Amino acid sequence: MLFGLTGSAGTGKTTLAKRVAEDLGIEYMPASVSETAKKHGFNSVGVLNLQDRIKLQEKLLEDHVEMICKANRPLIVDRTPIDFIGYMMGELDMHSHMRLTPEEIVQIEDYKSLCLETTVKLYDYVFILSQLDSYEIKETRPADNRAYQTHTQLIMQGCTSEIHGRLNYMVIRNQDLHTREEILHNTLVQRMDDISKERASSAHIH
Repeated sequence: MLFGLTGSAGTGKTTLAKRVAEDLGIEYMPASVSETAKKHGFNSVGVLNLQDRIKLQEKLLEDHVEMICKANRPLIVDRTPIDFIGYMMGELDMHSHMRLTPEEIVQIEDYKSLCLETTVKLYDYVFILSQLDSYEIKETRPADNRAYQTHTQLIMQGCTSEIHGRLNYMVIRNQDLHTREEILHNTLVQRMDDISKERASSAHIH
């Protein structure tokens, strides 16, 4: 059972994931983009050309899959591959093709598809957190650029239309932390109960 939180920087993913994991007594795994980037020689919030951004995003996905496949279950993670789509696509504009080869454009499209398929394959439930009214500035986060945050947020939320009917997901629009925690807590309990019943029924049949 793998559960993930998605949303643009500063939407409270880490705080919420930690709290609910502690409440439920389940495993929590941080998926720090900045730490993974640093390991591979990149600054995730630095100025990167599109070629380096592609390389970084591919490393982020590879390391993410490796980490979650080794972790215990049930598990809650404060990033999903849908976040990586947002970071990649957020770097593109109308004239990106002038800075990319046709092969690189295909590479980005393929990366988007791989992120979506990986999410569907590995995750049981994804929760998209809406933006908060306030933004806490940190060295490991993008600058306080509301337009960019909205851009990446809309990309991430838009990705859910491509996995509709294939994966359980929910957009949590409430900004109050306690309300968010209650929604996530109750949904995870219900989902874990459903999965346990499905497994018991399958074992009985066989």
